[in-house]
Amino acid sequence: MKYIEHLIARYKHLRSVRQLSQSYKGKYAFVGIGNHSTNNLYPVLDYLHVGLKYICCKSPDKLPLIEAAYPNVCATTSLERILSDDEVKGVLVSVSPQAHFHIASQVINSGKAELVAVYGRRHVGKTYFINEMSRDHVIFRHTGLSPYDNTRRVTLKEQLQNFHFSLLRYGMENVPQPKSWPEAFQLLQKLIEQKDNGTRQVVFIDELPWMDTAR
Repeated sequence: MKYIEHLIARYKHLRSVRQLSQSYKGKYAFVGIGNHSTNNLYPVLDYLHVGLKYICCKSPDKLPLIEAAYPNVCATTSLERILSDDEVKGVLVSVSPQAHFHIASQVINSGKAELVAVYGRRHVGKTYFINEMSRDHVIFRHTGLSPYDNTRRVTLKEQLQNFHFSLLRYGMENVPQPKSWPEAFQLLQKLIEQKDNGTRQVVFIDELPWMDTAR
């Protein structure tokens, strides 16, 4: 029993060291300071040790509050300032649907990496917006399986199988079905590297919350 406890303690130690060592070297910026961002996205970035240099919002009154809440971050209303900063390697955008197209287009044209989280009510044109903005650059597209099935619950294994089908559809060959999401996104990274030709690449994941299903 003591031997097993020792193994468990050793595993937890190694896992903790690995998580602490996985820090992002580049600096990033975040556009948006709404409830979804502060409650869901910023905690994830903090957990992943993503180095935020800027938080951008449209209200000057919020700038001192942002800098008080997020030490070592520069709050600004100027997207142009962010896009002209060579130290910033990527921009994350989570704003109202009405502002998405204009902001995302500016970031795309700047050449920086970009993560756009598009959220809102159903059937208001979110997918159409993505298609119009990036249709010439999409190298991978995936839609999560709907969990709203009255007969049974969609399992994690089925979501991973569906993701595997999308990888195969977009050119990945001779790879087994992933058993976890980290493994699945590692395969996606390999696919992106295979398709890299020096131009803008867009990965479009539709219905992302649906992919978060029970085991």
